[in-house]
Amino acid sequence: MREIAEQIEGRLLEKGIIVKVEFRDDENLKSTYLISTPSAFKKKYLFIIVPGYPEIAGVWSFTLLSQDKLTESSMESYFIEFDRENWGLVALNPHYINGDLEGINYFNQLAYITQNLKPKTKFGFIGFSMGGRIIYDYLNKNKKILENLIGIVQIDPVIQSLNYDSNFMRSLVDRTILFASSTDKYQFGLKASILLNIPNIPIEGIHGILPSKCLGKIIDYFKNQVKKE
Repeated sequence: MREIAEQIEGRLLEKGIIVKVEFRDDENLKSTYLISTPSAFKKKYLFIIVPGYPEIAGVWSFTLLSQDKLTESSMESYFIEFDRENWGLVALNPHYINGDLEGINYFNQLAYITQNLKPKTKFGFIGFSMGGRIIYDYLNKNKKILENLIGIVQIDPVIQSLNYDSNFMRSLVDRTILFASSTDKYQFGLKASILLNIPNIPIEGIHGILPSKCLGKIIDYFKNQVKKE
């Protein structure tokens, strides 16, 4: 599946839809990279995809790739649509060097992004699966960046427990929209919706296919958030 994912990423690079953002991962003492729309860090609004496990940048689901659903798994449509809105979009690549279930690579890459933002840049998150928890973990430890956060999209997030300050969580409720599979047997999003006390928007389909089904609603959500600025 990794080889197929790399082929998808390669085609996106060839088309100029994405570029590589290379940097040194000091934790792993290796070079790594993110993928983004061209000139993403120069935009007024930057949105960050925080993916699940164990996929590499450019695809949402190895499960879909194994079923030959390449279009549904590819992040191509996201990069095209966000660029069309003149927004920057960057996707983390936490499993490129090694599989990261603890969140170390996620945190290093989020730190790189937030440290390279312009002071007035507004940003938002798109969390999928395990990435949904990572967003809250990161923000809970970096509350000073909350003033520039305009919204969080959660797509079938895997969140099993909450160890955050209640005031912190309440501050994010009005800035979060949550999509949950209404048919997937694991019901990750439904469980997270109850735990977070955030209403969910039900979407039919297995866990991995949800990102491809939510894009239009996500664009509309961020448009509304931008209008509030």
